[in-house]
Amino acid sequence: MFLLSDKMKYCVGVEVTNEHKNEFNHIKTNNHIDSCDYKILGFVNDPEDDKYCKIIRFEVIEHLSNESGMQFYFDSLNDNGILAISV
Repeated sequence: MFLLSDKMKYCVGVEVTNEHKNEFNHIKTNNHIDSCDYKILGFVNDPEDDKYCKIIRFEVIEHLSNESGMQFYFDSLNDNGILAISV
């Protein structure tokens, strides 16, 4: 995400735990990146209030137990938003 941060006005890293939050903040601070934030979200069980123009997910789809996980991503997109997923 940090490698793409200069290509976006604002980006949010989403995790299900705060396990990587300290590392995230360390990299963000050391590289003077102001356009990225960290958010903890349970995906399927936690509704997302924010809408995004782009969602990029790396190696996560295989961890979703059913289609409702994919629906979460579609519901979190703005109209005409883009969803990119790697497996």
